[in-house]
Amino acid sequence: MSRMIAPCGIDCSECPAYIGTQTNNMEQLEETAKKWSDESHQYDALDLICDGCSSERLHVFCLECRVRLCAEEKGCRVCSLCSDYPCDILEEVWSLFTGQSISGLKLALEQERTRTI
Repeated sequence: MSRMIAPCGIDCSECPAYIGTQTNNMEQLEETAKKWSDESHQYDALDLICDGCSSERLHVFCLECRVRLCAEEKGCRVCSLCSDYPCDILEEVWSLFTGQSISGLKLALEQERTRTI
């Protein structure tokens, strides 16, 4: 699969929900749903059906993602193309990742910005 960078920098093509959807692998979606479930959120395989952040068919996390909604509202394919980059909304989402992951997200966004300009 080719890279598909989400507004926040995540590569959707590496997401287990996206991969499970694209390969019609319900077992993978079920396993991922179990891993992503916790005491406050219980998911099943159908909750994770996703064609990527820029699609109409999104898994439950992406449906409510403030970064995705903001990028859509501002007409930016990725956040690094926004005049407000980086913003508080993006920084809040990045705070959920580890340091190495954040570096990778920032690099992906910079590459997308450079590729677009």
